[in-house]
Amino acid sequence: NMIAKSWRASNVTNKDVDIFNLKIHNFIYLISAHSSAARSLCMNQNRSSHSSSRMTAQDVASLAGVSQSTVSRVFNPKWKGKVKPEIRERVLKIAAETGYTPNTIAHILTSKRSGIVGVLVSKQYQVFYYAVLSEITACLNANGFQTMLFLTEPKDAIDDLLTDVLRYQLDGIIITSAAATHDLYQSKTDFPIPAVLYNGYVPGLSISAVHSDNYAGCIQMADYLVSLGHRNFAYISTANSAYRNYAVRQEAFLHGLSMHGIHSCKIEEADYSYESGAEAAYRLLTSVHAPDAIFCSGDINTMGALDAARKLGRDIGETLSIAGFDAPCGMELPPYGITALRQDTEQLARDAVQILKRMIDTDDRSPVVVTRPMELVVRTSTRPRPTEK
Repeated sequence: NMIAKSWRASNVTNKDVDIFNLKIHNFIYLISAHSSAARSLCMNQNRSSHSSSRMTAQDVASLAGVSQSTVSRVFNPKWKGKVKPEIRERVLKIAAETGYTPNTIAHILTSKRSGIVGVLVSKQYQVFYYAVLSEITACLNANGFQTMLFLTEPKDAIDDLLTDVLRYQLDGIIITSAAATHDLYQSKTDFPIPAVLYNGYVPGLSISAVHSDNYAGCIQMADYLVSLGHRNFAYISTANSAYRNYAVRQEAFLHGLSMHGIHSCKIEEADYSYESGAEAAYRLLTSVHAPDAIFCSGDINTMGALDAARKLGRDIGETLSIAGFDAPCGMELPPYGITALRQDTEQLARDAVQILKRMIDTDDRSPVVVTRPMELVVRTSTRPRPTEK
């Protein structure tokens, strides 16, 4: 206290006095580590002495006996596990005692990085993309990024969308296919920040993308259904959807059938909804020459198709086979047990984040495309192979 009074008389700032007092108090703490009374005294005095001034990273570094960059790394998720535990614990303890919190705005200004990635999702709720969002967010967090959500509709203009996104200093964006606007697929726009399209690759589009191999997967489905002895096929498309219709799925399925000499397949247009799938299946199954195998270009609409067939009294999994694409929940449950093509959404999320991170770190925005195979998951909605009966 005598030294502090002397310093104040010499026009030394209150902040310098506060830091000196903190060093003294922390020294007392160190030599009295086993005394709970001393520990409590030090912490209380530290808090009161700094109630009138904001601590900086340099202040904490001085008290902890480390560099300012070390303090920054302790609070940077990207450095998690890379700072020695004893140093990290010491810095966090001093930060807690002094009430120090990192200045995010200052970090953005100095590093030109916000640590925030935008994820564009559809305004319309979809089970599939709810799970996808969870996986993307987990991958971003593991790589030290926070997530900012943007909701879009198919009619949104790409220029307006970019204007909205660029209001924030984002490090990059991930665009899910359900959130991609119609004009994005025709756009030749060069994105001003790193961007990755999730599950929606379009040839000729100047943007990195990760997606599943729909073409190979649908040919595999055609091969499988033919191997079950089916000859009368139908395909329920998503051509009526306001969102993207995967025309490649229909093209590949028809091509797969033609490879077996089957050139007739009824097409019913629908969208991704349960009701639409049910209505399309009803039309097919009440028509002349009803199909004995239906392949749906979706997940929830496949569940609708199966329920419609059940209401009509069809013997699902015996005289009638129904297949589609896997949803994150429900399709594997006994009431449905739908045979489906499954996408490795977790791997696609990792791919998207890795590509985005590389672009952010290197500033190399050359388009990269990653294609992952689909898995055919056989359940009870399709009949057994003739040899399995």
